[in-house]
Amino acid sequence: RLHVHMIATMSGDVQRSYGLFLGLAADEAIRPKLRDQLLFLGLIDLQDTTMGRKARNTGHKALRARAVVDLADFIGWERSHGVFYTGVPDMAVGPLYYSLYDAACVAITEEFPDAGNSLKQTNNPRLSPAEVEALVRLLMEADGQTVWNTITAHLQAGISIRSLADTIQIAAAELILRTTVPRTFTEGQHPFDYCNTANYWMRTSDSPYQPRVLYLMANFVNDAARSNKWFKPVMEQELAGFDAGGRAPEALLRELDSAILAFDIARSTAIAHAYLQAGADRSAYQSAVAVTACKFQDDPHNQKITHSSFEEYAHNTTHLRDRLLRASVRQLARWPKMHGERDCHARFEKEWIRH
Repeated sequence: RLHVHMIATMSGDVQRSYGLFLGLAADEAIRPKLRDQLLFLGLIDLQDTTMGRKARNTGHKALRARAVVDLADFIGWERSHGVFYTGVPDMAVGPLYYSLYDAACVAITEEFPDAGNSLKQTNNPRLSPAEVEALVRLLMEADGQTVWNTITAHLQAGISIRSLADTIQIAAAELILRTTVPRTFTEGQHPFDYCNTANYWMRTSDSPYQPRVLYLMANFVNDAARSNKWFKPVMEQELAGFDAGGRAPEALLRELDSAILAFDIARSTAIAHAYLQAGADRSAYQSAVAVTACKFQDDPHNQKITHSSFEEYAHNTTHLRDRLLRASVRQLARWPKMHGERDCHARFEKEWIRH
């Protein structure tokens, strides 16, 4: 029944896919497998490139799949028909992009005797710090085939899926940290949130197909980097002119809120860097940034990427995980906001806080 649901979804048969999902969701014993499958279906529906394309699939299928299953877990699957209706039918709506996943299947089948299905159990070592930095740099600068060949080589060397996925997440943060033009933040935020959903699936699933999704994650990040020519970091230059001046952590957090609300990308990133470099309390930092994120009321990516970065920070195994926390601040400070985006917060301050 799960297989039939998968075929209906991948064939674009919306009504059949949705009907089969509802039938499966009604069976409590099947829900864990259905949950896993919906996330998998969202993750493999990903465009091979956004360069030179009008129609774009930017990982939203994966984000919707996670929203559906998380809300169902919270509300209760038996009470979540409204949630299912908002997300599940869309999983089969075209255009559907499975060619990239097909390529990943072919690549891994050619290199591993069991198509990589046992790698989750057999691969344990992590990338060294030098290897992490080298892979992040490669994802920013190399061509797509070189990136895939490197992922294959690391898997053949026994590197764990989690270590590779965590490193790709750092590279996704690097996309945001190298962005300076407001409208191009969308090119970084989508790979970041997609990789977060992929990592979440890997942490909560025993699927033997996890290695294949590594190739999709790497391709998405690399495609965004090449599309926007994000070949060089800009952080060092931006940080050079900032002096924290011995300010207390609490003062830095207040200044960070003001800098983000002023859309000052360089100053926001520099303040965040200064706070984190000082080794100050991460939980206080996350609380402050989360509140600032909630002052914006338009594009939910502003809140989503804050959540994504905090979640990945909690699980990331690399020595570069602080970059995840800096990325969410940079995203908030410069992603284009709509007119009146803070009207609700301004009204709250006026009517509740000041009075």
